[in-house]
Amino acid sequence: MSPYSSVLSVAALLLVSCGPTVMPPPAAPAPPAAAQAPATLDGEILGVDKQSPDAHLAQSVVLRVRTESGQVDVLLAPAWVLDEKGLSFAPKERVQIKGKQRVESGQSVFEVQTLKRGEDVIELRDDAGKPLWPTR
Repeated sequence: MSPYSSVLSVAALLLVSCGPTVMPPPAAPAPPAAAQAPATLDGEILGVDKQSPDAHLAQSVVLRVRTESGQVDVLLAPAWVLDEKGLSFAPKERVQIKGKQRVESGQSVFEVQTLKRGEDVIELRDDAGKPLWPTR
């Protein structure tokens, strides 16, 4: 037996005894961010602002509301939606707001589903956060 055949036999034996190379499974994708549970805020309007995320989107109405736990920015809807419904808001009005906290452009904002002012109840989004107004 030649020295080369001995080396080849040992190499073949090592390969067979080690079995196939097993690659670890790919890493599992990160779980989606947990959806925020709906919450209800009770407070007084401190101010009303109109903001636009960028030049291509309509201005949205944002209320600054003082609650027991502090000041919260509350995202209502595009200004044209509130104008069509004949809705306006003013400082010192008491409101009760149901919605979800989310982050928009790096800022935490409370997105309104339902707003109650006095006896008026205003529905703006469904439970999934989808707007109830038609898109333009």
